[in-house]
Amino acid sequence: MKLFLILILQLLWIGIFPQVPQNSSKLPTPTSEFFKSINLNSRITIEEYIKTYFSGGKHIKVLDSTAWDTDGTFRYCHTSTEYQGVTIENYSCEMFSTFKFIFKGYSKAEVMRIMKLFFIETEYDYWEGDNYGPMKEGAGCFVSITRKPLATIVSYKCGC
Repeated sequence: MKLFLILILQLLWIGIFPQVPQNSSKLPTPTSEFFKSINLNSRITIEEYIKTYFSGGKHIKVLDSTAWDTDGTFRYCHTSTEYQGVTIENYSCEMFSTFKFIFKGYSKAEVMRIMKLFFIETEYDYWEGDNYGPMKEGAGCFVSITRKPLATIVSYKCGC
């Protein structure tokens, strides 16, 4: 029996069987008041969305927090904060920060629908499939959306 369960879990992990979302409802659609209070095309937009629509603006718990010492000053290098159904991970150990917004139990299509509301095409940035970023090569901010077995992940980073 134990071997059978392990086999099923492995098959789910590699994607043989379709995933059953933990949360069968769709992601909340932001209200017009929400859009009036934020600036689009920014990671802060995603953070505000999560704070507004998940757990009443309060995180459930900080899963991880790693600090490093710079000239006697401790700075957070990695944090992982959990909200209801969403985790925010911030990696700022390198020159440019990387953020991951992990939507647990939501489909890629649902997450993509919301991200396309937050990151609109401009004369400089555009959507190409699951990726958003500058039209010309060089510096800018980039969004990519990927599906994992139990979550859809939005990665956000800026750099050159």
